[in-house]
Amino acid sequence: MISGTVMTAAHADQIRYVRLERENGLAEDPNLKLFDDLDGVVDFLKPTTGTVYLSTGSKTAGEYAEKLGVTRLHVRVLPTVKAIGLLDDAGFEADQIDAVRGPFSEQLNMDLFARCQAVAVVTKESGRRGGVQEKNRCL
Repeated sequence: MISGTVMTAAHADQIRYVRLERENGLAEDPNLKLFDDLDGVVDFLKPTTGTVYLSTGSKTAGEYAEKLGVTRLHVRVLPTVKAIGLLDDAGFEADQIDAVRGPFSEQLNMDLFARCQAVAVVTKESGRRGGVQEKNRCL
């Protein structure tokens, strides 16, 4: 969303926009599916049953709740008033929320995923800092 806003503003002001993107860096894995957008993830998950663990943050949780149904979701967010407020507005209950700050070990990820009996984990590739490698090893 931020990139789109910046690109639009740069174009409007006739400023050259240069974007550097990280190399994917994820190993091939039969349990790993990559999608370009939220709708692709939703389309893939709709026919499945069971709990989906979202570790994409509070900004997109409401959209996932709207498109997949909030009762199917368990979400991990930063422990901030703003994040909890967004989840509350989207209809999440307290027992569907892990409000914790990373970094997260592989073991903690496995424990959190197992605790809610997740059948799928949705994350975003946000580089080394986002911990996607540790999450992927838990699948």
